Amino acid sequence: MIHFRTLGAVDLRDEHGDELRLALAQPKRLALLAYLAIATPAGFHRRDTMLSLFWPEMDQERARRALRQAVHFLRSTLGADVVQTRGGEDIGLAGNALWCDARAFDDALARGALSEALELYRGDLLEGFFISDASSDFEEWLEKERVRLRQRATTAAWTLSDQSAAAGRGAQAAEWGRWAAARAPDDERAQRRLMTLLDRQGDRTGALRVYEQLAQRAQIEFEAAPSAESRALVASIRARDTVSSVPVVEEPAAASAAAPPTIVAAPVSIGAPAVETHTAPLPDAAKLPQPPVQADHAKPRTRRWVMAAAASVLAIGIVTYAIRSGQAQPARASSAATAESPARPHGARSSPVASGFFDEGLRALYDKGDANLARSLFVDALNADTTFAMAAYYVAVCDNETQAADASEMMSRAMRLGVSARGRERLTIKTAWAMMVDDPDRMAIAESLATQYPGAPEGQIALAGVLSGAGDFLGAVPHLRRVISADSSRADDGSPFCAWCVASAQLVSAYLLADSLPSAEAVARAWSKRKPKSIAAWSSLRDVVAREGRESDADDAEREVVALDPHTDADESAAIIAVHADELTEADHLLAQRMQYGSAEAEETALWWMVIVRRNQGRLNDALTLAHRLSALRSPSPQTGTIAEAQVAFEQRRFRDAANLFESLAALPPFPSPIEPGSVARHRSWFLTHAGTSWASAGDTTRLAELADEVEGSARLSAYGRDWKLPHYLRGLLWNARGDHVQAFREFQHAIWSATDGYTRANLELARALIGANRSPEAIVLMQAALRGPVEASNYYVTRTELHELLARTFESMGLADSAIAHFHVVAKSWQYGDEPFRTRATHAAAESAKLRH
Repeated sequence: MIHFRTLGAVDLRDEHGDELRLALAQPKRLALLAYLAIATPAGFHRRDTMLSLFWPEMDQERARRALRQAVHFLRSTLGADVVQTRGGEDIGLAGNALWCDARAFDDALARGALSEALELYRGDLLEGFFISDASSDFEEWLEKERVRLRQRATTAAWTLSDQSAAAGRGAQAAEWGRWAAARAPDDERAQRRLMTLLDRQGDRTGALRVYEQLAQRAQIEFEAAPSAESRALVASIRARDTVSSVPVVEEPAAASAAAPPTIVAAPVSIGAPAVETHTAPLPDAAKLPQPPVQADHAKPRTRRWVMAAAASVLAIGIVTYAIRSGQAQPARASSAATAESPARPHGARSSPVASGFFDEGLRALYDKGDANLARSLFVDALNADTTFAMAAYYVAVCDNETQAADASEMMSRAMRLGVSARGRERLTIKTAWAMMVDDPDRMAIAESLATQYPGAPEGQIALAGVLSGAGDFLGAVPHLRRVISADSSRADDGSPFCAWCVASAQLVSAYLLADSLPSAEAVARAWSKRKPKSIAAWSSLRDVVAREGRESDADDAEREVVALDPHTDADESAAIIAVHADELTEADHLLAQRMQYGSAEAEETALWWMVIVRRNQGRLNDALTLAHRLSALRSPSPQTGTIAEAQVAFEQRRFRDAANLFESLAALPPFPSPIEPGSVARHRSWFLTHAGTSWASAGDTTRLAELADEVEGSARLSAYGRDWKLPHYLRGLLWNARGDHVQAFREFQHAIWSATDGYTRANLELARALIGANRSPEAIVLMQAALRGPVEASNYYVTRTELHELLARTFESMGLADSAIAHFHVVAKSWQYGDEPFRTRATHAAAESAKLRH
C-alpha cells in the first residue's frame, strides 16, 4: 500500500517504505494526488472540477489531455490500481491501495480516537508545498483545508486537555493546552485559555511567560499591544503574591444535602451510548462500555414533566450575573453597607438620590425577591442619573425575570454606559451581554470575570453557564459546587436570587442535560431542604422526579409550589404533565378549558400546546387549523404560529411548503433576542436546519448541500454548542440521500449535543442508523433519553408518538415483549382518532400488542 503523508512535510512511499522521488518531483501532479486523497466528499471527483483547479488557463481539449497525462503518470508511478475512473467523467483513488494521513486523521476523530488523530497531525496540510502556476481556486481550496484540519486538531487537543484536567492530570492537561495554543499563536483567545489553564494548575510563571511571548509577538509583527482582555487577565495573575486559583475540583455535597456520590450518564457521543460513570475521570467516549437495556414499561399515567428552567442553563438568564458575592443584608435605615456591594465594585459613585433608589432596589430584589418593585426603583435611579450603568443593568435583570419588557434593550444601554464604568461593573455587564447575544467570545469573557474575581459567585456561575452552553455539562459542575459550598445565605430565605439558588438551578439543569436524573434529584432535594420557602426549589424537584416517572413524588412537590404561590396556573401545569404522560385527551380538555376562560396570553399558550397535542394524536388537519389561529394572533411572538404551520406541513408530507416556511423564518430577525451577529447566527442555524430536514425529505439534495454549508458557516459565529452540531446532522442527511450510510452514521454520531435536550431529530436519525447497524440497545438509550426532553422546545420537531412507535418495534425485534407492549399501547391510544395513515398505524400497533400478549 502507498503511504502518502500530507500533514507537515510531504512524504510519499511505496509498500516497501522506499521514497517515490519521481512523483515528489512533480508538484502539480502531486497536488492532484493530494486533492483526490483529501477532498470531500471522499470518493470520485468530477474531471471538470479538476480541470478548473489545475489547468484553468488551457482550453478544454488541452486541459483534458493534461489531466489524462497526469493520471497516466500517477498510475505508472504508484501502481495501475491506485487511480480509478468511473465512466468518462469521474476520477478517484482506491482506498485499499493508498493510505493518506489527512484522511486517517479525519477518520480517527470520527471514532473519537483523539490521541491517535493528533499523532498524525505533524503540521499544516502540505506545509511548504508550492506550485509555481497554481490557480487561485486551488490555492483557496488548499487554504480552506489547512484551516479546517488545523481547527479540528486544536479542538481535539483542547478536549484532551479538558479531560486531563477533569481527571486531575495537570501536567498532561498543560501539555495538550500548549500543543493547541502553539497551533494558533496569534489567537488571543487560545493564549488566554492556556494562561488560565496554567494558572489554575499552579504554574503562575508559565502563564506569565505565555503572555510575555504574546506581547512580544504582537509588538514585533503588528506593532500593537495585546487586547484589553488579555492585559486584564495577566494583571489579575500578577496581582497575586501566591496562586489563589487552585485547580477546580468537585467538592463533595454538604452533609445536610444527603446526596449520594455523584454518578452521571455520559452524553451520547461518537457512537457511545449514555452510560453511568463517575464524574472524574471521564473515559474517552469510544471506550465507554455498552449499557444493559432496561425493560421500559411506559405506564399510562407516567408523568414526564418538562423543566422549563433547563433552557436557562443554555441561554444563561441575565439574573445569573446579578448575584452579589455577599448576600443581601436585612433592610436597615442606613445604606452604608451598599458602598461595599459588588453591584457597584471599587466604590462606583452616583448622585445621592440615584444611589438611594438603587440601594432600595437591591434590597427589594435580594431581600424580598420582588423583581417588579426592584425594577421600578432601578428605573427611578436611572432617571435620577442617566449615566448610571448598573442601574440600567439591573433594570435588564428584572425585565429578564418578569418578562414584562425586552431585557436586551436595557442591557444594550448598560453596555453603552458601562464603557466608562469601573472594572468589575464593566466586566459584569459585558459578560451578561455576551451571554444574551451568543457572543462567540463569551468563554474568554466569562473566564476573565471568574479569574479576576475568583471569590465572587457571579464569575463561577457565568463560566459554568458558558461551559454548559458549549456542551461541557459536567465541566460546569465543579464551578457550581464551589458557589454552593461557599454560600452563606439564610436557610429560610425564599428569594430566588441567592447564589445557592441560581447555582443549584443551573446544577440541576446541567445534570438533566447530561441525562443524569439521580444526580439532578440529589441537588434539587438539597436545595428544597435548605430553602423550604423557595418556589424555584420545589418546582425544580417536581420537574426532576416527574421526568423519572414518579407521579406521587411529583404531586407532593407540586403541592408545595401551590402552597407558596396560590396564583400558579393549575390547568396549564396539569395539561403539560398530561402531555408528557401521553394522556393527550386529558391535556386537550384542560387546554380547551384554559383557552375559554383565560387571558389573551393564555390563549396563545393554550393554542401552542394544543397544536402539540393534535400532532401527537395524528390529527394534523386540526393541528393546522389551530396553527393558523395561532398565526392570526397579534402576539408579541410573531414567529410562533409560523413554526407550528411549518412543522405541521412537514408532518403532512408537504415538504417543500415546510422548507419554504422554515427558510422564511431564518430570514427574519431573531425574536426576542437582540440583532447581533451571535444571536442572528444562532437563529439562522436553527431554522435553516429544519429547512434542510424538509429539503432532504423532498429529495432536493442540491439545496440540502447548500444549507449544510450555510449552517456550518453561521454556526461558527454562534456561542451555542448545539449549533456546532447541526452541520453534522445535515451532512448525515446528505450522505443518507447519496446512499453512503457509513458516512451518514459518522455524521449523526457527531450531531448529538445533549441526548435529552438537544435536537431530537438527530436522536431519531442516529437511532435509525444504529438499528440498521444491529446496535439496537444503543438506539433504545437515545430514544428513551429523547422522551425525557422538552417537547415544546428542542424536542418539538419529532412527536413523542413517533418515538414510542420506533421504540415498540425495536423492543419487539429484541424479544422484549413487555416493553414493546407498553409502547404499542401508547401508539394505539394516541393515534386511534388520527388522520390517515396514523389511524391505520394505531390499528397495527393494537394488533401487535395483542399478538405479543398471547
